[in-house]
Amino acid sequence: MVPLLDYGARPESGMGVSEYLAHFTAAAVMVLVIVFALHWEGPRVKGIYRDFGLRLPRSTQLLLDVSDAPRACSGWVLLALVPFAAPFLLARLRPGARRWVATLAILFMGLFAIFAMYAMFEPIFTVMIGISGKR
Repeated sequence: MVPLLDYGARPESGMGVSEYLAHFTAAAVMVLVIVFALHWEGPRVKGIYRDFGLRLPRSTQLLLDVSDAPRACSGWVLLALVPFAAPFLLARLRPGARRWVATLAILFMGLFAIFAMYAMFEPIFTVMIGISGKR
């Protein structure tokens, strides 16, 4: 009898379904946080400042400009594609590089959340100062 060829263990290529779903979910949550912060902030803050006749703080103006940009060029559609594309791009990376990308993404989201909260609450303090008459 002829012995069978032993090719060794098959190399692990790509990622499994559960890992794909985990990356998809993480990317979707990140996109939802960004969309919620940018979409929710814009119209409300603009109306408040217009009613009181106050200038927007720089951080709030920056957040509003960033939130207006995707509306002008259908950027929300492109942003919605990120959760679908991210797992495929991550599958091409080594597992160590995936961890670095995940760490940087979490760091970015944390910094963005802090900036968005600051930009949302700074107008409240400015309105309070404007109402009290100390401009």
